[in-house]
Amino acid sequence: MKVKLKLFSIFVMLIFLLSGHSALSQILNVEKIRLESDTVVRFGVDAGLSFNIYNRTARADEPVRSLSFKTNLDLTLSSPKHAYLLLNSLRYLSINESPFISTAYSHFRANFFKENTLSYELFAQYQYDLQRFLDHRYLVGSGMRLRFIEGDVFTVWAGVGAMYEIEEWDNPLEEGVVIRRMLKNTNYLSTKMHITDWVSFTTIVYFQWGYDGIDEELRSRIHTDNVLEFEILENFSFTTTFQGSYDTNPVIPVTNFIYNLNNGFTLKF
Repeated sequence: MKVKLKLFSIFVMLIFLLSGHSALSQILNVEKIRLESDTVVRFGVDAGLSFNIYNRTARADEPVRSLSFKTNLDLTLSSPKHAYLLLNSLRYLSINESPFISTAYSHFRANFFKENTLSYELFAQYQYDLQRFLDHRYLVGSGMRLRFIEGDVFTVWAGVGAMYEIEEWDNPLEEGVVIRRMLKNTNYLSTKMHITDWVSFTTIVYFQWGYDGIDEELRSRIHTDNVLEFEILENFSFTTTFQGSYDTNPVIPVTNFIYNLNNGFTLKF
């Protein structure tokens, strides 16, 4: 019966793969790539790459050419007491040699005394998103992480902390760069579920807010990462991911809510 269910699950995954956007990619999620408890030092790598070139067009005098690629590289180092994560992502899409999407980030996080009910975190991040006119975002912070529900099937964590963030925006409505420096409160709630031996679901919701002294306004952001993973082989799995981010009061006039839904494969080694 287990074999039949697993074959049926693989069939369902193929349907999702054919009907949605697919790529050889690792979905970046801080909770998803945390290593399980270990009694020895262990190093882990999650890597992914997708590449596409397209030049099909209806008219010879108006060719349409597109180039896209996406790459991810996640590194983890875990010891009996501490864990260190370095998450990297780059995505690029151009149409007729003009960049349409260009975004990337690198996120470092250290979790000290990770097996304790209450542990401590340090983190830093660099990011840019040229499509949304975000030239640079730098942040550094720290916080506490509480594991208040733990089980073989269901585990829940909560985090609370503070961070200092610097953003540089290219305002499309006027010349010049808009710079904001803010101290923010950052909090998250995370859940990991082992639905079966080969199906897992991970979700994390962040809430960040701070006061903009220049515009005298409160700015807050809600972000969520959700990963549904189907293990096909020991180090090879299929993932469906939804990511969403909502800015209540953006620094410049951009879309408040952005989201991304992906189907893909994950390779771990």
